[in-house]
Amino acid sequence: MAKVSKNIDLDTTVVSIKLLIKGNRQMQTINCTYTEVMDFLDFQQRNEAVIKNKHDKEMFENKYFIFDDVIKKKHIQVSLNDIKFMEIPYLFDDGKDYDLKILSYKG
Repeated sequence: MAKVSKNIDLDTTVVSIKLLIKGNRQMQTINCTYTEVMDFLDFQQRNEAVIKNKHDKEMFENKYFIFDDVIKKKHIQVSLNDIKFMEIPYLFDDGKDYDLKILSYKG
């Protein structure tokens, strides 16, 4: 896969996530930051470290996540139980650079 320098800012670098939600036929694209992608992956794996406040606790208990789409300027709520397919690019630390990989999930 591609190599990415560790000098990138994870809070401002925008990445596209593709989701297919139960009941829909079209893929939905969400444009968010790498930081939000990492929070979502931790959230999906039920890592309680993502709980920072009462709102996060409610999201964690009810199994939904709210993305901030930085291009469309919208908030998108996704229920974890309703995801049929998703494709998420993520960064894997290989020591001196990041490897860009694609996580595919079919539920």
